[in-house]
This record gives sequence, structure tokens and C-alpha cells, in this order.
Amino acid sequence: MSASTVSIPSFEPPAEHTTLTATLQLSLTATMSIYQCTPPTSPPLSWVQTAYHPPPTESPDHATHPLLSIPPHWHAHHDEIMTVTSGRMKFSIGGQDVMLGHGEGCETNEAQIKRGTVHGFTVLRGEAAEFRERTVPQGPFKGAFFQDLFAAGEPGVLHAMRTFADGDTYVALPGGWKWLDYWVTCALGALGKLLLPYREAPVMVAEIAKSDSSKTKVI
Repeated sequence: MSASTVSIPSFEPPAEHTTLTATLQLSLTATMSIYQCTPPTSPPLSWVQTAYHPPPTESPDHATHPLLSIPPHWHAHHDEIMTVTSGRMKFSIGGQDVMLGHGEGCETNEAQIKRGTVHGFTVLRGEAAEFRERTVPQGPFKGAFFQDLFAAGEPGVLHAMRTFADGDTYVALPGGWKWLDYWVTCALGALGKLLLPYREAPVMVAEIAKSDSSKTKVI
């Protein structure tokens, strides 16, 4: 599994310097909050926090509502640190299934997913969960990525591919050929750029992340 549970950068943002910059309603059951912290004596921090709350057990759609689930994908120029702060979630990391969080089946609640590693995740039906996502290198680009992705509610295919292409995110197609993942994402992303307007100027995640000295070439 290309994920690390050791030497993960510590996370202690001072509350007095932390700002909630945006809140996104991903679905009827999931909300994302985007945070920025600017301590006076250390580099800025950025992260997103997502909360999933299933419908009440007496709700008609309790057993059938769509789960919060992210399909397999990978990043070329940044790592992701995923921390399940409440509940538990099922992740697929480098082809292996792992439970992160608090409770049965969980050995840890945090993993650093290295760039180039195919990963995805899902919540568990009927179980509330909250998780935090931050990046290496640090930067506000992940929050901007989600703000563009959900600018008009649930995105269509071309909108998603446009945001993916700008956001250093590549769909993991069957076969495991990263060059194919890259070019399919970029081609559909380019079509999306021609047909769909931007809400605001794009933040090119790859261009920001490429400047980090710890980057590794994936494709």
C-alpha cells in the first residue's frame, strides 16, 4: 500500500488564526468546509473538512440513498493526507482496502497517500463520518479545486474533467496505464474548457505543486 502512517506532517493550526473561507453542500447528506490558517510565525495552512450524516433510520431513503463515494483516481504532483476525525471509512489505496477512523477494523485514522498512488474511498451505509484532507505541498489549491468542482452543484462529466485537468487529478481507468489516464483526463478537460465557463480564474494545482522540491515524476 503506497500510503504512510509514519512521519506524517503534524497538524496543529492555531484557532485564533484560522478562517472558514467557504462551505459547500456536496449533497443532501454531505457538507464540506474549506479552511485557511495564517500563523504569524509559520507558513500558511490549508485544508478541507467534510462531514457525512446519513438520513435517520426512519427515513424512506435510509437504505437506498447515494453514499458519499470517490472513485479511483491519482495525483501527479501532490500527496494527500487523509484523516478520519470521526466515525470510520473504507479506503482503497494502491489496490488494497483499508479502514481508517475510530472503531471496529480501524488500526489508524490517518494515512498519507503518495503522489501517483491510485486511491478512492467511501463512507459506510448508516454510519456518520467526518474527515480532513490536506496536501503536501501545502497550499490553497485543493480548496479552490473543490469550489470549482461544486460551483453549480453536482458536476457533470465535462465539468468534472475540466476541474480534474486543472487540479492535478486523473481518473484511474481499467488497465493501470497512467499515460492513458492522463491523456483521457486532459482531452475531456480541454473539451470542458471550450464548452463550459469558469466561475473564476482557474487555480492550476499542478503548476503550484511542481515548484515543491519534494515532487517526484509520476508520468
